Amino acid sequence: LLEWVPSSTGAFAFTVQTSNTVGDDTQSFIVNVLNRPDPKTIIVDNGDSGTSFVGVWDTSLAPNYYGSSSVVRRDVGTGTYTFTANGVYGTTDVFLWWTQTTGRCTSIPVAIYDGATLLNNSIRINQQANGGQWNRLGTYTFSGTAKVVITAIGETCGTNADAAEFIV
Repeated sequence: LLEWVPSSTGAFAFTVQTSNTVGDDTQSFIVNVLNRPDPKTIIVDNGDSGTSFVGVWDTSLAPNYYGSSSVVRRDVGTGTYTFTANGVYGTTDVFLWWTQTTGRCTSIPVAIYDGATLLNNSIRINQQANGGQWNRLGTYTFSGTAKVVITAIGETCGTNADAAEFIV
């Protein structure tokens, strides 16, 4: 079984080589991709089955949340909120939705994981801006489980966790 998700249209040349106790064989062929499949979108909203958290996260009163609510951590001390999407394979655009207020932190750490493997932990988001919309965190390659982890920095500001979007 060979699996492949094309990233564009066009002609793609393949060569498959096999070996076993009977002998070797090589087959070459060309696959013409006329239309890329429609992207698959997975959204994980706060409180969904794909979320988990450490620390106390309260319901936020800020407007422009995704879905029915969002949560915020205001307590001193570090806490995390994790959005997990299963069935995410290949090149994927990752987005976060948050609500904004002037009381939010301006340099919140966000990490992206492929399962347990860290892909990027250098993202910082400013939750005093760009709230109430999808904000692109980047493009990553996943092998089944995609995770976005928000870390509340516990200073004199709040950290919001609302929703994550994965477009495969």
